[in-house]
Amino acid sequence: MRIVCRQNRIKTLLVGTLLLAVTVLGQSGGATVEGTALDENGAGIDGWVILFGRTIVQGYMYPYRQADARTSANGSFRASGLPSGHYYAAFVPATLNPDSRRRAFPVTVYPASPDLKGAQILDLVAGGVQQLQFRLKSSPAYNVTGTFDVVGENLNLTLQPVTSTGLAAGNNVGLWRTEHSFRFWGVLPGDYVIQITRSGEPVAVEYVTVGSEDLTGVQLVKPPPGPLRGSFKVLPRDPAAAVPPYSGSRNIELRLGNSPSMVESYSGDSFLKQHPRPGNSRVVVRAPNPEYVRSIRQGSRDVVREGLSIAPVGTPDPIEIEIGFGQARVTAVVTAPGLDLSGKPPVPVAVVFLRNDGEHLVPQLLTSTLIPHGLPSPTLGPNQNVIVSPDMAPGEYTIFAWQTSLGKLRQLAFSTDEFQTKFASSIVRVTLGESGSTAIEIPQLLPPEAFATGELLFPEVML
Repeated sequence: MRIVCRQNRIKTLLVGTLLLAVTVLGQSGGATVEGTALDENGAGIDGWVILFGRTIVQGYMYPYRQADARTSANGSFRASGLPSGHYYAAFVPATLNPDSRRRAFPVTVYPASPDLKGAQILDLVAGGVQQLQFRLKSSPAYNVTGTFDVVGENLNLTLQPVTSTGLAAGNNVGLWRTEHSFRFWGVLPGDYVIQITRSGEPVAVEYVTVGSEDLTGVQLVKPPPGPLRGSFKVLPRDPAAAVPPYSGSRNIELRLGNSPSMVESYSGDSFLKQHPRPGNSRVVVRAPNPEYVRSIRQGSRDVVREGLSIAPVGTPDPIEIEIGFGQARVTAVVTAPGLDLSGKPPVPVAVVFLRNDGEHLVPQLLTSTLIPHGLPSPTLGPNQNVIVSPDMAPGEYTIFAWQTSLGKLRQLAFSTDEFQTKFASSIVRVTLGESGSTAIEIPQLLPPEAFATGELLFPEVML
């Protein structure tokens, strides 16, 4: 897979008499998003609508901030010049003065979700206008006050939900602080982490629960959790063979709620994650085919089933990731019915294998062939050819093929229910074990309209 990133430039547009400010990352011209953010009484809400593009890297969706639109006095907003593609929209209420923050609005992902799970994907097209209306209901909000004994320069004090939306939309609470005390206001009920960082490094942390009254007496004295250490245990393909050397191409991601956090430090077959977020995280390991994760253990804990446990204080127990090698193969007959090949050169066809990891369809293999095959064959028709995969990791696969002369499949929305239903006749699903050979037939290529379903976003990901 090749990843192509383009440099963006930032524009700030002032509209009218500064009632509406729009920041767009990208180029002028394009799609427009406009609408209103209203409370339960129909009054406008002061805040920002933040538009997040959806980019897919190795089958994993990562939202990235594309545009901000500040609401006007009546709650209206407008953002223009957006590149075509698929987006999420989130509303982040503004921070007001302490006396007016006894009721507050939650950060809301359009149309009315606290996180991405209930979000609606916006399909924006250059020249088009997308209308949105956020309707938010206010809730009682409270103060959180306390003290801390950390001294020095470049200190930053934050309060964030323990499980965030994963959109990095900011937070809508206010903060007042002195040299050793603080007060957050406008805090909605829920579980939060209060953290002090010095030049970006955590130095003190506390976890609090806000109920139906102000929370007082919080003391920020606990140090953040120690580093998470781990190692790979690589099993040989042949039990009698030596353990293969570390390939260096695996990477690990910890997911707490919808918030991803990458493990940045690797050394040989070991790794280290500084400042892991406390809680019960899911561990996502990406390894090159035919490698796959056989197990993840944290002491006696089965991390695959139970999640990774990080306590608020102390050093977490190390984890061990056991890597195996799949030895399953697929023989696929690819058919292109109705393709006019008379007097023409063979047509190049691409075949992609997408592995279902339980949440995403992750590209595992991209191969190609030519139709017609050009060789005498008693088993293949004139509009067919056959491909044999290399060793594959076990799992559930989605497989389809397309004529590459129609264009590249960039950011194809292949994981959506809409795509899977619309082009079901071109899609084959198969479950592979750790070894063995499986024969399948791909009855037809993806039709040209499948390419119109693709997303063209920044950064581009091209299979």
